[in-house]
Amino acid sequence: MVLKMLGILLIVILIAWTYRRYIPVRCLKRYQISALEEVITSYASEVQLLDIRDYLDYENGHYKGSVNISIGRLSTFWKRDLNITQSLIIIADRYSDIWLATRFLRNKGFRPVGYVLCVSKQNENQPCECFPISN
Repeated sequence: MVLKMLGILLIVILIAWTYRRYIPVRCLKRYQISALEEVITSYASEVQLLDIRDYLDYENGHYKGSVNISIGRLSTFWKRDLNITQSLIIIADRYSDIWLATRFLRNKGFRPVGYVLCVSKQNENQPCECFPISN
């Protein structure tokens, strides 16, 4: 009986983990990199760009004015670097990171409105080079 209950608990945990990581979030719009400047202009100063890629990928090229908090550090540094009154556009190189970050930030009271997926065209294992290097 105890083993059966542990088995059921394990299955529930796996389903919850899979849902959080791989099921898309509703009402989150995908933006193309080429249209990002226009989107930011339309939101005026009401939007903040959050780049959740690894620090090294961010340094290889990022959008001017974006804040870099890698997905692993988001739970620690969100309070320090993000403004809760602004909407967020998330920049990432994996869908699963977008879904995780969106669910976490919505739970904290933020309003993610969209995302930009930044994947290398040559090889998905290579860092994204879709943004010019900005400081």
